[in-house]
Amino acid sequence: MLFSAASRPLHTGMTRAAHACLTAWSTSSMFDALGEHRLDGLLLPLAEQPLEPAVLPHRLNEPLRFCPGQLAVDESALLEATPFIVGPMARGSAALGDDQLGRALDHLFAADRGTLLTAVVVAAVRQFGVALAELHNDSTSVSFTGQYRAAHGRSLRGKRAPAITYGHSKQHRPDLKQLLFILTTSADGGVPVQFRCADGNTTDDTTHIETWETLCQLAGRRDFLYVADSKLCTGEQMDYIHRRQGRFVTVLPRSRYEDAEFREWILTHTPEWEEVWNRPHPRRRDGPRDIWRVFRYHLPSREVWPVIWVWSTLLAQPQDQARRERLARIGQELDDVQRTLAGPRPRRPSPSASACPARAVGWSSAGRSARGPSSNTT
Repeated sequence: MLFSAASRPLHTGMTRAAHACLTAWSTSSMFDALGEHRLDGLLLPLAEQPLEPAVLPHRLNEPLRFCPGQLAVDESALLEATPFIVGPMARGSAALGDDQLGRALDHLFAADRGTLLTAVVVAAVRQFGVALAELHNDSTSVSFTGQYRAAHGRSLRGKRAPAITYGHSKQHRPDLKQLLFILTTSADGGVPVQFRCADGNTTDDTTHIETWETLCQLAGRRDFLYVADSKLCTGEQMDYIHRRQGRFVTVLPRSRYEDAEFREWILTHTPEWEEVWNRPHPRRRDGPRDIWRVFRYHLPSREVWPVIWVWSTLLAQPQDQARRERLARIGQELDDVQRTLAGPRPRRPSPSASACPARAVGWSSAGRSARGPSSNTT
């Protein structure tokens, strides 16, 4: 894990203000709860012509199903979303169908969605006092079934639409086209702060500079703590944030030299771990305690950032189990080989197996497992 030089200790938990924000967000009175920062004038003036009602998604984990050539709308989901329908047809939402919803989405695409989202976030932050001192970023891929030949990043109404195309699938579905969905939330209650959609073949290590600049505008400051995964760990992105008085925490990828160096060092040295977190198991009463220990390595990264190694009891448990399973499988394979050689008609091993017997049971020539156990230090 890499820390910018100015980073301070992390703090977790949800304030009452953040809890109130999420509670209001999950009810139909969200806009009323924004008080003097209400957004009545922002949703509907998306075009000069009369608009269909704008529909806000009721639940993000139950999206509308888009099929090639048509827009399929779940009627029950539409009824549940009725309290979120705003505009002149809010009271007559029973007549709302897929045609009206499709036209509303067209108008939403043509609107200045960035300004709309910024206004919503700023209003919620002011009204509910959501802390923006620490922001967490992550991304995922959204898979699509179909060809979507027209969705190649073309220009529509003066705006470029994202390209639905093949890329690195985080759902392990390389056969499906996708989009990249990038989300940033506040550490104060996990309130969504910023999101955007990128081309399906966009790599994560090229998205953080744009995301960080947008967050600076939302937070009105640059000294917030930006927390992201290992895709932030590139010299260009870390240096960009640092030179602009920003702070960050990221994960050191296994491909970095610093990772191999520490794993070699720990074989002959004992780190002086410092306990920074000790609480009951978050899910099971009888489970092991959730303990975190950290160790600051004496050498910085090649960019001269401090390198902090983290050890977790809950992370070590599945790693130990996976290691035991691999050893048991390798032992079974060795027994099978020995049983074959001790039989009445043993077969001579192939030249490749004779040259490197360990490879026949899944071990590399260096004496380490080709799928070797991962260290408890991450």
